Amino acid sequence: MSFTFLPKTRLGKVSVGTFATFVATWTLDIVLMPKLGSDLMTGTGEPAFSDILLGLLAITGIIAVVVGFVTGMIALFRKKDYSVLLIIVTLLCFLISGIVVLFLSEGFIS
Repeated sequence: MSFTFLPKTRLGKVSVGTFATFVATWTLDIVLMPKLGSDLMTGTGEPAFSDILLGLLAITGIIAVVVGFVTGMIALFRKKDYSVLLIIVTLLCFLISGIVVLFLSEGFIS
């Protein structure tokens, strides 16, 4: 078992790429929230375009982190890609996915 820093398999690279997509979408969401978040409603009862944009960015990030975790696990255990970056990204994706699941299921548990 040899450890490298960068992943060698395609699944490992996809996992790292989807985690980078998660970081990019949520950073963009955090940066745009103060600028676009003040228009909560348009006055007609429908959400503004900025609300839809921020929601889509958040959902894209959540999907990316789940895909990153699944592809990272497959790359680690099936493809035997033991790279340091892939292990770190898979652990981070696992933690973030767990936090998202706990956050989304909070209303159902109580």
